[in-house]
Amino acid sequence: MAIGTYLTSICLLSLFGNVIYLASKFKQRKQLKIPDYLLANIAIADIGAVTTSYMLAAISSFSTKWRFGSIGCTLTGFSGWFFNCVSMITLAVVAIVRRLLVVNNHGVGARAAFSSMYTFPLGSIIEHHGLSYHLYADDTQLYISFQPNSVYDRDIAMTNLKNCVSELKD
Repeated sequence: MAIGTYLTSICLLSLFGNVIYLASKFKQRKQLKIPDYLLANIAIADIGAVTTSYMLAAISSFSTKWRFGSIGCTLTGFSGWFFNCVSMITLAVVAIVRRLLVVNNHGVGARAAFSSMYTFPLGSIIEHHGLSYHLYADDTQLYISFQPNSVYDRDIAMTNLKNCVSELKD
C-alpha cells in the first residue's frame, strides 16, 4: 500500500509539473530557444515514462500482484528503458554543450559550432529589425546603414535600432 501511494504521488507530481511546464512554453512558442526545446524533450520523456510505466506499477502495487499480464510487463520494461534513455541522452547533450561553452576553452571553432544553437534566435531578432550584426565570442555588434544627409533615413535607422535593442532586452 505504501509503495502504491508513493508511486501514485510521484506520477501525479510528475504529470502536473511537466504538463505545466509544457503549457507555459507552448504559450511562448514564438520565443523559444534551443535550451527550451531540450527541456521540453525531457518533460515529454518524463510524461511518457509516467503514463506507460510507473502508472501501471502504481496500480499493480495496490493489489499486490501484477495486473497487466506479459504484454503490460513488456510495455512497462520497454517504455521505462526508452523514455529514460531519451532523458539521459538529452541531459548529456545539455551537459556537453554547457561544458564546451562555459567551462572548456576550446577556441573559436568549437564555440562557433555550439554557440550558433544559442545565437540563432538572436540573429533572427536583429535581422527582423533590418539591422546587420557580427557575433564575437563575448560580444555582439549591431550595424545600421542610412544616407548621411537624409534625416528621414537616419530617424528610421535609429528607431529600428531602439526597437531591436528593446526586444533583445525582453
